[in-house]
Amino acid sequence: MGKVGARVESPVTLLHEYVTALGALLRGEAVLQWAAARADTVVLQPTADDPDPEDFVRFVANEVRPLVP
Repeated sequence: MGKVGARVESPVTLLHEYVTALGALLRGEAVLQWAAARADTVVLQPTADDPDPEDFVRFVANEVRPLVP
């Protein structure tokens, strides 16, 4: 992040922001926000370093899909 000029005040701040964003993702909040905005398509994809793409698909099917109206 420092290479692009985006530095946080401390490593604790970075950790807090990361954990907050990860928690929201895991709870499906980002998908719910898109659904509330009447998006008819939301594309989720694993990161390039995801060790188990099948687990990602299972997670989306079991945990995220039920949250979308």
